[in-house]
Amino acid sequence: MTAIQALLAFTGWTLALVGWVAAYRIARFVKGAPINSWPRGAARQDDPPIMRRIEDAHANCLENLPVFAVLVLAGAALGKLPSIDVLAACVFTAALPSRSPMRGAPIAHGCTYVPPFLQRRSCFL
Repeated sequence: MTAIQALLAFTGWTLALVGWVAAYRIARFVKGAPINSWPRGAARQDDPPIMRRIEDAHANCLENLPVFAVLVLAGAALGKLPSIDVLAACVFTAALPSRSPMRGAPIAHGCTYVPPFLQRRSCFL
C-alpha cells in the first residue's frame, strides 16, 4: 500500500464511520425521533453505547486525518513518497481498522477485564 492509497483508505474509513452514524440517525428519525434529537456535544442517553463510541471514533478520525494528509501530501510534494510509504501503510493497516471497532465495547479476556484504552494501545505494537 502506498502513502496515497493509505490516505484514501483513511478518508474512506472516516466516511464509513459517519455513514454508520447517519444510517442510525435516519432510522431513528423515520421511527419518530425528532430531527433535533442529537445536539452537538451532548450524547443522548437512549442511544446505544456502540453508537456513542462510533461517534467518538469518527471524531478521532476527523482530528487525525488532516495531520496524516499533510504528512502524506508534503511527502508527495517533496518527492519523498517512497520513504513514507511503509510508515503510512502501517498507520492505516495497523492502527485505524483495529482501533475503531475496539471503541465499540470493553472486552473481557477470560476473567481479566481489559479497559478499552489498553486494547487500543496494543494495536500499535
